[in-house]
Amino acid sequence: MNARVLSSLVAVLSLCAIQPQASRAEQGAMQMVMPDALAALERMGEYLKTLDQFTLTAEITKEDVLDYDEKIMIGGRIIYRVKTPDRLTLDIVTDKRERHYFYNGKTVTIYAPAFKFYSVFAAPDTIAKTISEAERTYGVEVPLADLFYLGTKGSVADATNIISAFYVSDSTINGKVCGHYAYRTATVHFQVWIQKEGEPLPCKIVRDLPDDPARPQYTAVLTWKTDEKFGEDTFEFHPPKDAKRIKMGRGALSASNP
Repeated sequence: MNARVLSSLVAVLSLCAIQPQASRAEQGAMQMVMPDALAALERMGEYLKTLDQFTLTAEITKEDVLDYDEKIMIGGRIIYRVKTPDRLTLDIVTDKRERHYFYNGKTVTIYAPAFKFYSVFAAPDTIAKTISEAERTYGVEVPLADLFYLGTKGSVADATNIISAFYVSDSTINGKVCGHYAYRTATVHFQVWIQKEGEPLPCKIVRDLPDDPARPQYTAVLTWKTDEKFGEDTFEFHPPKDAKRIKMGRGALSASNP
């Protein structure tokens, strides 16, 4: 599986006020790359690329920035069912909205149950290409999309783009001991907790966007099931009788729209 570490989960990513310039020592510290932290990220990425079929459940919290920089916290759950390289379903249920995505290797269907609307668009032949197409052409922000680009040359999370990487501490998440690491690129700050015993799966991800003055954060606590065996019907959408198909346009039925 080709997997990006967090850009926007990569989307894991102009200050208006004038701020004092950091000293050279501070700048050096901010750009420190610890080899062990970089190696942990690379091990995780290499392992994720070996997964053929899996379910990923993420308990998420996301800061929405309102007028006057006021923040509200939105909670929810995301469930991915993946069969690489070209099958995926994604269920997004948050405090604000619900969306379901079905990718069968040829098309993507997006369904909004509250409105009984669904849209379909032709898709490329891999998950990573399809996510890129959805974001670029239709403005669909796919949560945790970075995991499908992790380790990809030229991505935001390519090791050559990381300007700060260091180990923070060990933490226990869902009963598993995970190493906590912090990373920074020119466009995103992100933290990853990586399982220490067994396979190096990410246990938790936090990212924020330094270019946004409000610095909103996105947090996902992850649970993996890596021994799945999915049938083809898992990735097919069967519209309810009262569902109506609408034309797919930019922003239509996006996870970020009502």
